[in-house]
Amino acid sequence: PSIALGGDVKFKGDYKTNEIRSLWMTCHQSVKKHMKNDPLSNWMLCDCFLDSLRSEVGYLEFKELDESEQYEITFRLTTNCWSGMQNNQLT
Repeated sequence: PSIALGGDVKFKGDYKTNEIRSLWMTCHQSVKKHMKNDPLSNWMLCDCFLDSLRSEVGYLEFKELDESEQYEITFRLTTNCWSGMQNNQLT
């Protein structure tokens, strides 16, 4: 969210391009299915989610979490991003 708000964000450095794309597409498919937003809102939400995830946890650390822990992080970050979008804090 800080990138969208104009701040500097330090990402964990172990995400490869194909891993980022895969996570982004998983996010996009999920929000497209469940939220029925316009495409731009879905893209912004998934961009925010990936930026937030990459800032908080490394890829290997994320993949080593069990399914419930991955879900908790994913849900929390997506909810935070959606809230920021609803409050017009993301551009």
